[in-house]
Amino acid sequence: LKTRSNELNPARWCKTAPARHPREPAQRSVASLSRNMARSLLLVALPLSHALLAPPTSYARIPALRAIVNYQVEEGGEARATPLSDDFDGAVQDAANGLLGAIQDGSLKLRLDFDTSMGDETYTKLKLSTEFARDVAIEWALSMEEDENLVLFFPDAGAAALARQEWKMDDLDEAEVPPNVRVKAFPRDRLDADDRAVFALCPRAPERDACEELVNTCEETLRPVALLNPYLVDMGTTGYGMAGRLFKERFVDALEPCYYLRTLEWGALARTYPRPYSVWRQCGLDEDVEGGYAFVKNYFSQPNDEMLEELFDEVYGTNTGGPMDEADGGGGNLFDGIGKFIDAFQKL
Repeated sequence: LKTRSNELNPARWCKTAPARHPREPAQRSVASLSRNMARSLLLVALPLSHALLAPPTSYARIPALRAIVNYQVEEGGEARATPLSDDFDGAVQDAANGLLGAIQDGSLKLRLDFDTSMGDETYTKLKLSTEFARDVAIEWALSMEEDENLVLFFPDAGAAALARQEWKMDDLDEAEVPPNVRVKAFPRDRLDADDRAVFALCPRAPERDACEELVNTCEETLRPVALLNPYLVDMGTTGYGMAGRLFKERFVDALEPCYYLRTLEWGALARTYPRPYSVWRQCGLDEDVEGGYAFVKNYFSQPNDEMLEELFDEVYGTNTGGPMDEADGGGGNLFDGIGKFIDAFQKL
């Protein structure tokens, strides 16, 4: 019989048996056939004898396993947790390690989220992120070859020109960034041949199409691209309807979160690739904990606001105050302040 394809033929994983010579005596073929028949009968008889002599089999029902969506660690969770840096330089180093580690593992489309504002909108997100982006870009550029450029894309030409001026990029002796760092802006600037990596700073919904085109170009040319604090969906530009959901599935969900840090009024949420998302709580004044933060829980995926509310209730209790109550004399509900970042958590 002929097999339909090589994939269905297990003989392709075995050595090929030598073909019988056409003039070989037929008696050898008959003898070979007899041996094969005897071997087949033996293979059939052995399982039957074992089945007759074996004791009766006892069956036990295997309990169904419950699927676990979020990573929980009952013991030793802090050993696997993302460490919480206690200063700005440590956060920059964590972000650079997560970014370069993800790139080394083959990820080309990445995102970083760095927000320590706790909902304070006095300064724009770009203003709060510029210094952080510069220091991460320094670490990234130093890991590249000298003839390979790292391009920082700003939301507009004015922000790019201001960064060039503040970082003194026109003076090689006084420049605050390596010489292989370039600055460009959405939506008109394009990549050059020697631009080998892209760092997009705080792209907003108006730059959505240009940002998606840039990321697709980087993917096609095998250039790593990272987005810092992307805010690509809003009610005015894209809406939260079908268009926003399709864009999120097509573009945003494809980004690898290599670094995440968001400060809360009762703690912090951190993630450095490849570790999980880790929640840390701010310790009370009567707790002697190094660094002032204690580990709470790990998650495989980014926890949403409902999960954080449930976790807060587990840690502090529904009607008990957290660390903020000590500062304000025990009055007020902590979630009145947490409401500031819940809205930001729902944004992309």
